[in-house]
Amino acid sequence: MGFRDADLLETRVVAAWAAGGAAHLVVDLSDVPICDSAGRAALVRLLLRVRRTGGRLVLAGVTPRLARHLHVAGLLGRFEVCGTADEAVARVREPYGGERGEQG
Repeated sequence: MGFRDADLLETRVVAAWAAGGAAHLVVDLSDVPICDSAGRAALVRLLLRVRRTGGRLVLAGVTPRLARHLHVAGLLGRFEVCGTADEAVARVREPYGGERGEQG
């Protein structure tokens, strides 16, 4: 995810999240092979925005390559991560208790 993609992702995700009125947010990254600094910054901004409202952000479909990029940047452990979007949706429907950075 490059600079242009990051801006587009953040704009669209924030708009959809606001329109839906949900407390939590699932971002499916299964089609995102890598993430540059702009993409990582966009994900962090989304995480902070969601947490400020008392919600949870869960990343889904994080590929091993993308996980390495997030890990090297010191960010992987800051996010809740699930293997699929369905698993992520199930996780946010449960009371908080999931391990951040855990894929599963």
